Amino acid sequence: MNNINSSLNLTNSADELAFQNFSQLQAGDSRITSRTIQVASQLYRNPQCKFSQAFPNKAERKGAYRLVENSALKPQALIKSICDNSFQIIKAEKPPTVIIPGDTSTISKKYWRKTKGLGAIGEKKSSGFFFHSSLWLSLEGVPRGLVDLQLRTRPKTPKKDKDSWKHLPIEKKESYRWLLAMKRVVKNLPPETKAIFVNDREADIHEYFEMAFDLGASFVIRHNQDRRIEGETGKVREELRQSTPIGSFTIHLPQNGHRKAQDVKVELQAKQVTFKLRKGGLAIHKNREPVTLWAMRVFGQAEGEDIDWTLYTDMPINSEKDAQEILRIYTSRWRCEDFHRTLKSGMKLEDNLFRIGSCLQRLLCLSAPMAVKLLEITYQARENPSTPISQVVSPTEEKAIKLLAKEQTGKIPRKLTLKKAVEYIAFAGGWMGRKGDGKPGVQTLWAGWQKVQFLCKFMQELEVCT
Repeated sequence: MNNINSSLNLTNSADELAFQNFSQLQAGDSRITSRTIQVASQLYRNPQCKFSQAFPNKAERKGAYRLVENSALKPQALIKSICDNSFQIIKAEKPPTVIIPGDTSTISKKYWRKTKGLGAIGEKKSSGFFFHSSLWLSLEGVPRGLVDLQLRTRPKTPKKDKDSWKHLPIEKKESYRWLLAMKRVVKNLPPETKAIFVNDREADIHEYFEMAFDLGASFVIRHNQDRRIEGETGKVREELRQSTPIGSFTIHLPQNGHRKAQDVKVELQAKQVTFKLRKGGLAIHKNREPVTLWAMRVFGQAEGEDIDWTLYTDMPINSEKDAQEILRIYTSRWRCEDFHRTLKSGMKLEDNLFRIGSCLQRLLCLSAPMAVKLLEITYQARENPSTPISQVVSPTEEKAIKLLAKEQTGKIPRKLTLKKAVEYIAFAGGWMGRKGDGKPGVQTLWAGWQKVQFLCKFMQELEVCT
């Protein structure tokens, strides 16, 4: 590993990020490890380019394609190297609590007939693969790294019996990914660090709750089905409706396809409930144990839609402050959606064509650390706006950001905080900064970051020439 370190010129955060995540890569050949770091670093300097456009040099482009087409470089090896780096940081910092949001997305495109090794996605004419990501966040909600990534290719020919999955053990079902992520993360966390897993409705599985209690992990998930419970009402949602409101909270809803970004005041109701097990039923469910947890209702009126969520958690909700904290933790799940959006839209993963699907999987793994880094910068600017930018980027990148500031304002700032730096970068990426535009997002930051890296490269080449 020392040979790899000495052969690289770690001049900016792109180089450092690539080295941190892939220097421990177990590929069976140190040359593959070295090439992986070089290719990843070049990708991070050109975050908005297609893969072929990130390597203007003919020899570098040829070497990069040779790497992602190399069957000896297993996607799982890349994932392990990235996650090991995250766990090393956690073990060094020893935080008492980390938040682990998880979500599933797809890499897909219609008419990918020339790419082998892809599977069914949903639409008849689409092919691709699924990936399930688990990030780790500080308790304040700042993304810090990736702790689990699962790749899955679904067979294109569905089984004849559509209901056969109901009789399978949980380990044989696609939904096992939620439990597997929890199992892997808890195994690798230091004993003094507690994990809070945050998942959407697909994780509303009885075995999920049982595993969380067995592993001593906490969770906040959104309910998917109105479960039967012990008590007079017999159902979770009715029990909550009849409970006394515990307080209110204002949350920020991000923009999506049918809704604009907005702040919404919501009311909160909470109740401890015990799931009532069904008599009879499927044989695989006979060994289930009763589960007692807390349910919380979140409801309000947003522009464009009504909000009415039910959340499950193992953490007690005895006050308005408790309820607000549970809701704050749940909304951190949207960091995972930001991560997927950055990977797919920012890195343009779905615009890349390869002959084999595993090449796309390797490219996704190579791109993941940069997507997390941009998320971290974005949310650090929101949580710690006065932090000097020099603590986050390299000296060359700081100079590049100051040049962007001069282009936009006509002046070079003497001191540059993280908040102002993110605004300059995002403005270069298309953010307008108007009163109603909200805070800079990851996608505009991604686009602006490419201009920062272009200026860095120009300054470094200028130094060589002089």
